[in-house]
Amino acid sequence: MAMKEFTYRVDRLTVAGDWPFFAFLLATIAVTAWAFPRLPDQAAVHFDAAGTADRFAGPWFLALWWPIFATGLYLLLLVLPLADPRRANYASFGRIYGYLRQATPAFLLVIHLAQLADALGMPISPLSVALVAMSALFLLLGLVMDRFRYNYFVGFRTPWTLASEEVWNRTHAFGSRVWVALSLLNALVVLLPLHLQLWASMGVIAVMVVVPVVYSHLVFRQVNA
Repeated sequence: MAMKEFTYRVDRLTVAGDWPFFAFLLATIAVTAWAFPRLPDQAAVHFDAAGTADRFAGPWFLALWWPIFATGLYLLLLVLPLADPRRANYASFGRIYGYLRQATPAFLLVIHLAQLADALGMPISPLSVALVAMSALFLLLGLVMDRFRYNYFVGFRTPWTLASEEVWNRTHAFGSRVWVALSLLNALVVLLPLHLQLWASMGVIAVMVVVPVVYSHLVFRQVNA
């Protein structure tokens, strides 16, 4: 009898493995429920590049927006591989994808908690918290990126990586080192004055994206020379 080929599935076992995200989500909901009666009538929900609040909303928006968005993103990431033509390749990095499936919406919940703290008058900069949390997410991506296998949803999906599995593997091995180094650098931008933090972070992120893309093109030319 032929062995059944592994493929990505959404089942009870898959969802149960994501218990750390659910625990964090429940803790966030508990904190939000505690904070809700203490929130002001209007609180900052958006900040400009200088870290100054430029948009405000009532308690219900502040309490619900990020948790609902994070839950929706988790569900999207849970089912997205089902539509991937390379679905079988998730067998090689299924656990890694599980980490990312949890860490990405968890990042949004961290932003939510920072905004709650700011609304309650705590001396916390939501922008700085978001940049540090984003750097942690990028660091996680960098640490596991070299284990991504050929697929259409996760990783550097350039015309050159999608045209060659060798280019895919070499690009992600290189990108892994770049992202680890630059995510650590990105975390340090919070040491800059508040009005410079976002611009500095955008510059670092631009390098994180552009360098591996250019590298994938160079490797493709080398492989096909």
